[in-house]
Amino acid sequence: MTAEVGDWEHITLNTFYDYMDNGPPDGDEFYLSFDGRDPENDVLEEIRKRYPGIIFHPDSENTEYGQCSTGIVGDTYRCKLGAVVHAEALSILMRWVALAHAGSWHCGGDHWLFKFFGRWVVFSRRVGCA
Repeated sequence: MTAEVGDWEHITLNTFYDYMDNGPPDGDEFYLSFDGRDPENDVLEEIRKRYPGIIFHPDSENTEYGQCSTGIVGDTYRCKLGAVVHAEALSILMRWVALAHAGSWHCGGDHWLFKFFGRWVVFSRRVGCA
């Protein structure tokens, strides 16, 4: 069984929403990476509308915090905890069950999603902080 067009993007976006709504992010400005890339402009606008009090940038504009999302911190960068948030769809195990991850440099975790009436919904998460 294969995934439908758009499934990966919806999984990533819904995992990000769940992380922001239920996870540890604390702050008013974030750099975003979705599946290792910048979110599409329309997705970024949707996110900005959902969280109007928070400033979001694509990760490609991140010159201040380096590769905090991966935990690799060079000598010229300093990490601000949570400044870089990433989300990624890891696997679609059947057509209706998926595993994804969302987090930042110091916090993150796996999210299980279920496709319910054509919409990906997080039904389980395990998020922790170092």
